[in-house]
Amino acid sequence: MALSVRPRTIEPGEWVAHQVVEHYRILWNFVRVVHEKEADGDSICNPASCPKMSAGSGVSYTWLNVDQEPVELPAHECMKLLQQWMSAKIEDGAVFPTDPSDVSSAYSSQHSTNTGPSRSVENWLGICSGFPERFAVTCKVMFR
Repeated sequence: MALSVRPRTIEPGEWVAHQVVEHYRILWNFVRVVHEKEADGDSICNPASCPKMSAGSGVSYTWLNVDQEPVELPAHECMKLLQQWMSAKIEDGAVFPTDPSDVSSAYSSQHSTNTGPSRSVENWLGICSGFPERFAVTCKVMFR
């Protein structure tokens, strides 16, 4: 699919960041339908109609509480918490930097070709654009 291919002139971290933000935007446009109120004042998915976040029989999703323990929540609440968590990550300048003065240089595909054993410790996804060292890990968690 041509739209999923990173253009050669775009730094990989910038491309991944763009994909994360676009997926987030599109996903929440779909989820908004579930949150909108019906004529009776309830949303389609409320604690009574969707008592837990699930994908059919035998597949349910949990949220990790402050003690990192999985808890079942009504789907509406789970989606709200997920949206808040993702928004906080995307809006955090330490995770998704937006200051163009932090970019070290124009991107060259040669930056990412050094993957052998002699690879520098100071080389990670998005380093040229000011993304933190754990940026790739954060993005993977956001896509789970």
